[in-house]
Amino acid sequence: MQRSTDFERSKSTIRITYHRRRNHHSSKEQRETNGIEYTAAVVRMGGQFWKDVAKWLEDEMKAMERNAAA
Repeated sequence: MQRSTDFERSKSTIRITYHRRRNHHSSKEQRETNGIEYTAAVVRMGGQFWKDVAKWLEDEMKAMERNAAA
């Protein structure tokens, strides 16, 4: 059950990192910190779990593109 909790937490981390990276107002230091947090999260997980996350992220990106196009 721990795995699903990690998945939920990682999803929010990815979402926050993604949005902050796209925010032109954030400082270079802030972006680098976010990148490090994201990398640490990736390193803690492994294998199939990250394939699931990659799939989820891909779906999110497609949804964002559809919303932007609409």
